[in-house]
Amino acid sequence: MADTQHTPPKTGITADGFLTDSWYLAAPSAELKAGAQQRIMMLGEPVVLGRTPAGEAFALRDICPHRLVPLSAGQQVETDGQWTLQCPYHGWRFGTDGGCKLMPSLTEDSPYDPSRVKVRRYPVHEANGAVYIYVAHDPRSAAPPAVPPPDFGPLPEKPKFVIHDLFNAQMDDAVV
Repeated sequence: MADTQHTPPKTGITADGFLTDSWYLAAPSAELKAGAQQRIMMLGEPVVLGRTPAGEAFALRDICPHRLVPLSAGQQVETDGQWTLQCPYHGWRFGTDGGCKLMPSLTEDSPYDPSRVKVRRYPVHEANGAVYIYVAHDPRSAAPPAVPPPDFGPLPEKPKFVIHDLFNAQMDDAVV
């Protein structure tokens, strides 16, 4: 019998049996208010899903690489003309591309380059009243999504989204 606890997952499938290299519905567009963010769980990973004051939807791993604080507890601030998400602990600021834009503790003569620090960025697609996140198998991959985002066409005027529910099945088996 195989030791599934220590066997690495196959490419394209998480250890829990979820498909990677796929798009997942993250939230209805109306739930993302400009200048706000929220924590969601996507395939067992914490994700901060937000919308900049300029209206751009974004998704990043919800863990600051400095001290592991949830970035979703921070605030959005403008840094050098672009919107960034500021960690509530030490004030590190991350752009919607996942790159660190500012480390307040660095002095001007510091040789360290903050842009070397990155947090995982998830590609986001917004269409027809829904926000989708692409979950790549390799978290470090900067390649564009391998498959196009889903297109279900226009939704009814008052769509009903059931996002949080419990099923006694793998998600891929439960989708009908």
